[in-house]
Amino acid sequence: MDGWINSDIVDGIDDSRSSENALRWAAGEAASHGTTLTIVRVVAPALDIWPLWTPPAAVSDWRQNMGARTIKSCDHLAEPQPDVGVHRAVVLDQPAR
Repeated sequence: MDGWINSDIVDGIDDSRSSENALRWAAGEAASHGTTLTIVRVVAPALDIWPLWTPPAAVSDWRQNMGARTIKSCDHLAEPQPDVGVHRAVVLDQPAR
């Protein structure tokens, strides 16, 4: 996958409380193992017909920015582990894929 960041622990996030708990746990695990943490937010394509028709770039950009804002809003959950390198990635695809 182009632009993918290799790290030892990857945590996918959404807007749920369990996602926040998983991120806290992942940050602690990364700290205890001396590894990096990649926070991933998967954002579904704008339209169900996406494989047949590519939406305008502005729609994809908006969805990318929405995912980036979600990740930014979760940054505080990894803060208690200051020695952990944190990477962030937004992937435009189906979350269950």
